[in-house]
Amino acid sequence: MRTKSQGLIAAALLAVSAGALAQGSYTPAQIERGRVLMNGVVACGNCHVARGPQGQLLFERGLSGGMVFDEPPFRAVASNITPDAATGIGRWTDAQLVKAIREGIRPDGTVIGPPMPIEFYRHLSDGDAQALVAFMRSQPAVPNAVEKSVYRMPLPPAYGPPLGKVSAPPASDRLRYGEYLAQIGHCMDCHTPRAADGRLVSAHWGAGGNAFPGPGAWRCRATSRPMPLA
Repeated sequence: MRTKSQGLIAAALLAVSAGALAQGSYTPAQIERGRVLMNGVVACGNCHVARGPQGQLLFERGLSGGMVFDEPPFRAVASNITPDAATGIGRWTDAQLVKAIREGIRPDGTVIGPPMPIEFYRHLSDGDAQALVAFMRSQPAVPNAVEKSVYRMPLPPAYGPPLGKVSAPPASDRLRYGEYLAQIGHCMDCHTPRAADGRLVSAHWGAGGNAFPGPGAWRCRATSRPMPLA
């Protein structure tokens, strides 16, 4: 007869094995590139890292979501993007994850709304999108069922046509690669003013002025960052 401790050990080994299978096709270089993107320019963790009531980062809860964005057009809640099968992305395929990140379409066909900056993430190269997936797969699975986002504004049926192959410019081309980083880093998503319906005002690209009321006493306002893009 198996003891309770043996059962716990077996469950832990099963979880490790499942994680190893999920990560089996990724290289250390892909996971490291995904870590750099996640914690740097793409900044997924800014929204998806769990936070406490005063906005403090709960690193032990990882990318399990729950951060609330309560604005006039919506009450959006950051989703759990850890590999938890019940409440996270554990049952999603790599292709489904890439489609959700770059095109804003979930596996069930529903559209992901703001503040997810899909218009900018559409520029993510195939390699960088896959690196983000590799990093997410490498993280501990954290059970955390978050509430569903509610939108008081119409969401588009799609953010554009389905994407084909997307390539990044060579890093040696500093101007084009810098533009690529600014796009996937969605700089203009914060630094461009928005109309009453939440849309970016393209005539004032990079002019700043957006206010971001946050949890507790935290608040900031975006500054001007004019940047002509081809």
